[in-house]
Amino acid sequence: MTSRPQMIINVLQANSDEQFTARQLAQKIIEVYADELAEKRKNTRFASDEDFLNMHFIRY
Repeated sequence: MTSRPQMIINVLQANSDEQFTARQLAQKIIEVYADELAEKRKNTRFASDEDFLNMHFIRY
């Protein structure tokens, strides 16, 4: 599995002409790495996609 830091680097390099907010970047990572993240998304602590996004990528 690709590490989160490597996912970030890969997405930013592949989209070097774009700027992202943290939320947009997290959404793009989830989109690009959907297959890799599918197993993690099944965890019952993530009641919704929004919970997955917030808890897995955007920490408040």
